[in-house]
Amino acid sequence: MPFIKIQMPLRRVVVISVFALGAILIILALLPGIIYFAGLFNIDGRPDFAQTCQLNSAQKLAVWREIGEKSPYENGIAVRPMNPWMFVAQFHSATLRKPHAGERAAWFIARNHNMTHLGNRRMAWWHVSGAALTIWLTRHWTAEQLLCKASEIQAQRVKR
Repeated sequence: MPFIKIQMPLRRVVVISVFALGAILIILALLPGIIYFAGLFNIDGRPDFAQTCQLNSAQKLAVWREIGEKSPYENGIAVRPMNPWMFVAQFHSATLRKPHAGERAAWFIARNHNMTHLGNRRMAWWHVSGAALTIWLTRHWTAEQLLCKASEIQAQRVKR
């Protein structure tokens, strides 16, 4: 039986390889955004703003510190918007591991909201949806709104 050699031009192999590598890189670049939207899709609605907010500057600073945020003075109360790619980068870089301003406050609100509003309640979805809502809150709420909602949640917990 004669040996049949299948010949594929080198150029065709290179083109297919480059195309496959490019497709993989595009998918990897889009993956954090896809996971972010999947996490948000798993949450029923978004948190409502606080009903009333009557906090003076000392109370604001106390609530901010109680949540775990670090700010030596009231002017340091701010929220730095996050995005899914920055969130993923925190896992890979020691210099980025410090929490962003407002991240803990947003997580405090996201955790409270997700306790009753998750569609799929498996642990992996809990974490993905919590991270997605935390990112969403830092992008759409101000520090004042986060503070007021956190204060309202704390007051509800004290009443229980």
